[in-house]
Amino acid sequence: MKTNLKLSEIPPVDSVLRKLILKLYMTDPTYIEDIGKGLPFFTEEELSSIEARYEEEGMTKKDLMAEIHKKGWLIKENTIKHYMQIKQLPLSLRREKTSQGMISRYPHDLIRHLNFIRYCLYSGTAFLTDKGALADMLKKALSLNDKIRLQSASIEVGGGMSGTDCLHELWIGLERLEDGIAWSEESIEKAFSSDESKKATYLSHLREVEKLRNDLEHKISEFDKLFESNMTPADDSRLLDFLDGKIAQVEDEEGGES
Repeated sequence: MKTNLKLSEIPPVDSVLRKLILKLYMTDPTYIEDIGKGLPFFTEEELSSIEARYEEEGMTKKDLMAEIHKKGWLIKENTIKHYMQIKQLPLSLRREKTSQGMISRYPHDLIRHLNFIRYCLYSGTAFLTDKGALADMLKKALSLNDKIRLQSASIEVGGGMSGTDCLHELWIGLERLEDGIAWSEESIEKAFSSDESKKATYLSHLREVEKLRNDLEHKISEFDKLFESNMTPADDSRLLDFLDGKIAQVEDEEGGES
């Protein structure tokens, strides 16, 4: 049964609940049934393929609009902007200067969040309001691997920062450092074009910074994969308390609307 749902009732992009549900909501039997009926929502295979294409550079709004238009969605850019303003979609990772002006780069899973929002508005999200269904989904999500468990805990501890988590922040820090190195190199070349000695000295120091950055990338990759390769069943008291808290939060919000 479809129910009315307000945007304010959907877990925001920087919440632990969104982080967990985003991993599994498309395995919900009702979602699978709706896809089978021909409703224009994305399958996991479609989203994974899109995310793989934009994993390295991120998505632009132009990329997003192109992908959703292929699906037949008629959404205006102002609607996307509104979703970002009310913390339903992640904000940009960075701004880039191109030959056509400045553009924003967004997380590669931007379209997964948008698909989630549109399905919530369509379906009424029974998996959010059904206590048993919510508990089962959260337990399954937290048990997938320790990376999800860590990311969820980091959002809970940090309060969420535009949908990011602790591992995401490490990788973004590396990207910004890489940009800073390239920018510094270009600036040194320009500033000391007439002084080869100084230019060589400064570039030599910059190469040392670059090596440290590359070593750090290797260590962060090892750190990331360590959590991915392990899992912890979501059956200890801490996780049960976490689940009870999230279920109570949903029930409180329902009570406040009645």
